[in-house]
Amino acid sequence: MRSSQRRAVNETLAAKRAAGQLERVDTAIVRAAQGLADAVDANPRSPGLWKEYREALTVLMAVGKEQAPDGLDVLLADIGRAALGNETTPGT
Repeated sequence: MRSSQRRAVNETLAAKRAAGQLERVDTAIVRAAQGLADAVDANPRSPGLWKEYREALTVLMAVGKEQAPDGLDVLLADIGRAALGNETTPGT
C-alpha cells in the first residue's frame, strides 16, 4: 500500500491530467514530486525533505495553469488608467 504523500501526489497528477494541465514535457517535475513524496513518506521527520517536497508541489501546481491576469489585476490596471486619464488599453 502506498503511503499518504505519494497517494496525494498521484491524486493531484490524475486531476491535473484530467484537466489537460500536464504534458509529456512535464515528466521531470512529475517524477521529482513522486520521488520526494516517497522520501517524505519514508522519513517524515526530515524538515529538509519536507521543504524540497513543498517546493516541488508549488512548481507542480503551477504547471499548465494559464498565465492570464486575474480579475484583480485587470481591475487595478483599469483604475490606474482611469486615474491617469488614459482610458485606452495599452497597445490599442
